[in-house]
Amino acid sequence: MRPILKRKSSRFLFGLVLSSWLITGCQAPQVADSAPLIPMPEAVVPAPSPVSKPPDNVVLQPSTSVITAPKPADNRELDRQIAQSYINSARQKKQNTAASQNSSVASALLQKGVAELRSNQTAAAKATLMQAQTLSPSNPAIYLYLSEVAIREDKPAEAQGLAQRGLLFSGSSKMTRGLWKMIQISAQMQGNSQLASQAAIKANQS
Repeated sequence: MRPILKRKSSRFLFGLVLSSWLITGCQAPQVADSAPLIPMPEAVVPAPSPVSKPPDNVVLQPSTSVITAPKPADNRELDRQIAQSYINSARQKKQNTAASQNSSVASALLQKGVAELRSNQTAAAKATLMQAQTLSPSNPAIYLYLSEVAIREDKPAEAQGLAQRGLLFSGSSKMTRGLWKMIQISAQMQGNSQLASQAAIKANQS
């Protein structure tokens, strides 16, 4: 008797569940997950900043603070100037050496010319003194003795010009006095008494 009651109870429960399922719209019963879902916070992405358009009347100027390296041409110019300074220094040294040598040779020729003049070798003295003048054109003593040579050759105008040129380079009173004496003599030979008097005064004042 009890097995029959159990079967009836089972059938009753099955029918009750079936009726409930049909009534709820044929929805299957939801099965809960084994673990509860934990809600994650959403990532916040910042909105892009708006880019403002520059005004139409604004002119962008390039930066002027850029430091540029020296151009190769500038280095070449500097090298050229340095080389030129060395060349000028060497040239000046060479000229000074040559001038010193010329002065020594001119001094020797002057002494020779004076000795020839005192020996009445007027032509030889003139040639020697002219060589000395070529090597040392600013030596007043050479013009003094060339003026004396011109007087001996009876060329007073030439003697006067040589003596006057010698005065331009004279640096001593003795040399200046001798040159004015040559001008005085040449002026007397030309009959120019006024110039002769002035030259005599100048010679005495020297």
